[in-house]
Amino acid sequence: MSPWSCKTIVACTVLCLLVGICPSAFCQTKAPLTGSRAVSSLALSVGVNDFNQRDRYLSPYTFSGTLFASSLSYRVRNGKDLQKIETSVSLGGLSSNVQLRDVYQDAGVVSYSYVHSLARWDVMNSPLDILLGGGISSLVMNTDFNSVDNVYGTTVYDQSWYWHHSLNLVILAEYRPAGRGSFALQFTAPVVGLVSRPKNGHWLNADNYEVIRNFGNAAVQGLLEPFWNAPVAFMTVEYTHSLTEHLNLRGSYSFAYVGSDRPADILSMGMYMNDIVAGAEWVF
Repeated sequence: MSPWSCKTIVACTVLCLLVGICPSAFCQTKAPLTGSRAVSSLALSVGVNDFNQRDRYLSPYTFSGTLFASSLSYRVRNGKDLQKIETSVSLGGLSSNVQLRDVYQDAGVVSYSYVHSLARWDVMNSPLDILLGGGISSLVMNTDFNSVDNVYGTTVYDQSWYWHHSLNLVILAEYRPAGRGSFALQFTAPVVGLVSRPKNGHWLNADNYEVIRNFGNAAVQGLLEPFWNAPVAFMTVEYTHSLTEHLNLRGSYSFAYVGSDRPADILSMGMYMNDIVAGAEWVF
């Protein structure tokens, strides 16, 4: 699979979300974040991703590596309501100290969320807001795995993937101390999702072969799963520092965990990653 396939899928999904979910978001007028009118912002960040994955479909060992990471987000704040469209992409090589293999990893997430402020407290004379809501997201991961044939000594190509479309619960806490900085802590967890993983049998399975021909076919092979069968969780800590009325510096740390018992318990997959990115946010 081409390294650019995951990014292409994510970009197309973002476009669909922008057109289908928030067509009015781009028509908001400029106003202070704390006011009753709407304010929009666009943030672009780059950084690194500490990626760790154990996919028994490919190998019993854990593979890890430091990947390139990037994120793009669009936000609309209107009084007590906050809407966000976010996407992130990570890509690079993985390795294992136990099993030497040539492994390339693509990962991408695109999401839309809506949260509403439920409560506000004063903490050290500064406001702490608690927001609750929900959203939708698509998480896509693809692993290209090259192994050595013990009989013929040739390199054999294999592939594994994880695709999860989900309805999410979103909890957000925002703290704005005196000055130009603000902090946010967000927790996102799918309630139910459509999960796609390779079928047992590798390339002898017709469904797997369809994904080789066109990776998009993986999106329609999934089964509906409650969260306890396919646990996924995201946590993000974010700091924003205002430079001017229209320009902020933004940095964030994210932790993600993904698990699946498909195609079988003995061939299950588990992954966690630590993502650190920083960049600029334009407010308009």
